[in-house]
Order: sequence, then structure tokens, then C-alpha cells
Amino acid sequence: MVGAPFEGSWDSVAGAAYYTGAGSGEVIWVVVSAVICLAAIISGGIHEASSYRKLE
Repeated sequence: MVGAPFEGSWDSVAGAAYYTGAGSGEVIWVVVSAVICLAAIISGGIHEASSYRKLE
């Protein structure tokens, strides 16, 4: 909450749970999105190369 009385650092908070994404399947979605992006870049490059070859 904004304006909550808190002084010090997060290290002093007892029982603070830090979000790491571990066990939530987040790594899988990052890998899937990276593969999709790379596939789009590669297919776009192939399309551009073939388009330029047709103009010659």
C-alpha cells in the first residue's frame, strides 16, 4: 500500500516471501516466447531475401 508505515530495508521484514518465479512454469513461457520470436525473425528474413531476389 502506498503510504504504509515502513522504515528500514526489506531484509528486516520477517517472513518476507520473494517472488522468483520458481515452480510457476514461467521459464517454460519465456522459452516458448523466445522460440516464437526467433521463428518470426528467421521467417521474415527468408521472406525478405526471396523478395529481393525476385526484383533482380
